Amino acid sequence: MTDINQIWIKVENLVDEKMSEAVADTAAQLFKEIVDRTPVGRPELWKFKPRADYKPGDLRKAWEIDFGNGFKKPVATFTGKNQSIVDANSYTLGNPIIIRNLTEYAEIIEFGNHSRQAPEGMVRVSLLKFNQFLKTAVKNNKV
Repeated sequence: MTDINQIWIKVENLVDEKMSEAVADTAAQLFKEIVDRTPVGRPELWKFKPRADYKPGDLRKAWEIDFGNGFKKPVATFTGKNQSIVDANSYTLGNPIIIRNLTEYAEIIEFGNHSRQAPEGMVRVSLLKFNQFLKTAVKNNKV
């Protein structure tokens, strides 16, 4: 007869694994949403002249996510977003997940009215979908 403690340990491990996957999936979906909502600049529409080294898409490409293993190079490109989903598999429950953009004007675009493409920002609007992402992740990672 199987020892109840062994069964219980297996159940605990499975629950931890599924919770970890649900948290990581939620964060990955939030990350994708933020990246997708980040405008690709169109300097011809701006009221000011961009800096000399500006390239459209710099803001979008600068998003990074850390699933507890440290930041890698910015990955918010089309293939990078997909890689962030793969990186989510390395997440361990209890580690912080951090999404950031170190571009000097990210906060201005998020909170200013400098973008007709993202007048309500990128992060704030994406966070409105957090519960939806979480519910989907929990549903997809049931024990």
